[in-house]
Amino acid sequence: MKLSLVASGLAFLSACTTAVLGTPTPSRTSHYLKRQTPAGFVASEGKNFVLNGAPFKFAGANAYWMFLLNEDSDVVEQFAEYQAAGVKVVRIWGFREAVGSAPAVGNFTQLWQNGVATCSPDGLARFKVILDAADAAGIKVIMALTNNWSVTFPDDPTKPPGYYSNSYGGIDTYVQQIKGGGDHDAFYTDETIQAAYQKYLTCLVPTFKDHAAVFSWELANDPRCQGAVGTTTSSSCNTATITKWVNTNSAFVKTLDPNHMVNSGDGGFQCTQSSCPKINRVNPPAPATSLAPGEKKRKRRWLTSADVLKRARESEKAARGAIDDAVKKMRIRGGWAAPATLNTKRSLNARAGSVGSAYDGSHGVDSSDICDSHTIDYCSIQIFPDQNSYAVNSVSTGRKRAASDSSGTTPETIADAVNFVLNQASDSSKPTAVLAAGVTNTDESNNLNNFDSNNIGTSSGQNVASSTQQQQAVSSIGSTASSVNAMLPWQQGSTKHSAKAGSIVNSSTKKRWDTPTGLTPNDGYAFYPGDPIFNIWVGIFKKFFN
Repeated sequence: MKLSLVASGLAFLSACTTAVLGTPTPSRTSHYLKRQTPAGFVASEGKNFVLNGAPFKFAGANAYWMFLLNEDSDVVEQFAEYQAAGVKVVRIWGFREAVGSAPAVGNFTQLWQNGVATCSPDGLARFKVILDAADAAGIKVIMALTNNWSVTFPDDPTKPPGYYSNSYGGIDTYVQQIKGGGDHDAFYTDETIQAAYQKYLTCLVPTFKDHAAVFSWELANDPRCQGAVGTTTSSSCNTATITKWVNTNSAFVKTLDPNHMVNSGDGGFQCTQSSCPKINRVNPPAPATSLAPGEKKRKRRWLTSADVLKRARESEKAARGAIDDAVKKMRIRGGWAAPATLNTKRSLNARAGSVGSAYDGSHGVDSSDICDSHTIDYCSIQIFPDQNSYAVNSVSTGRKRAASDSSGTTPETIADAVNFVLNQASDSSKPTAVLAAGVTNTDESNNLNNFDSNNIGTSSGQNVASSTQQQQAVSSIGSTASSVNAMLPWQQGSTKHSAKAGSIVNSSTKKRWDTPTGLTPNDGYAFYPGDPIFNIWVGIFKKFFN
């Protein structure tokens, strides 16, 4: 009798709910669990992003400095410029650490005192300004929650606050403030540090769980075992360390916000089957309930060394056939020093051995395994051929190649980067986004901020292209947009913002990044409306994303 009453009650409740709300719409399938995706929110389904029931492929931009724009009007103007360029998603830093006391200029997200961080309500209010402006412009925002490449506080006082992409705090700030120093990778395993990180997530993420302008929460920018110059790494850190950290914290974010996607922010480095233990592919993620139109179901398997080597040979062979005499004569100083002619024997013969650091787990990252996490919604890639080597073995072109080795050529270096993107996109079972892509040039060498330090100017291992070579590289990397779901160049700035003393938009006339015309920070990769690189990227956006 009791069971019948309960059943009747449930039936009545169901009928009332249907009468009020109507028949529920089919649920979008997350890679984590089935849930209703609210209208205006982006989800991942199969190998596509989906927005309001339609595939969503997009061009994007990076603006790590967005949080430090002091004037609301500058924020609105910035999103208007992005909208005009065809940008649909902008990636920003969702953090700015302060240590000891609040900074004299600009907002901050949390204040560290005596090893304890306190979340800032003013920082949350600033993010609301940004997200509201993005929403008004029809743009989504990726919020990176910390950074692998943080540097020791305080910042260089001769530079505007927040000038460097890696001067906002991040992973090493947690290690310094909680442990008093130590190995960079303690961030991923120390329970006290992880509790502090999750405390910040608990402050930020639920605040905006219902905001439609959030595209996804990014666990960290480019998480690796290794940190910035001057930090140390333990011998125990490996790909399993980073993957387990991603699994734990992506699941944690899902408990705080079931509405938005989560991505790892990793650089896309892979690890072949024989080189690294697999964490997530032991129990593959549940497949999507439906495939995108034209998408074929395929059996998953691990990337092998043979796969990498075969693809490298094929791509180089194609690249050589497309390179004309003018490109063959390109020379780049530093790590890209090229001979007068293309060394055709080197490519196919010298690459018969190792797969190289982009594929052997050297960075402590196995992006394919990370992407297979049940609580990661899409795969990420970052491309900086002037700072990382994507070559298939050690004698190929790449950063810090031995000075005596002049066998690498500019076209081969570009081909390495292109092949790296295509490998990741091909092997993923989810959408793939190039979260950052950039190439610097000789004209910007005085502004250059290496990703792993706070040194300005080129280092002995830094690759620097001429403007012509930079444009060639960007065009080639941009062509991979046909194979990925999103492309976000690093980094599109503005020349129109309010110049105020002490702001990231400064009023003095010392350097390009510090001019009265209102330029946003230039870390050596910035491009502005009207620049040749800007025009190339806009052309790529129009070709592949509009």
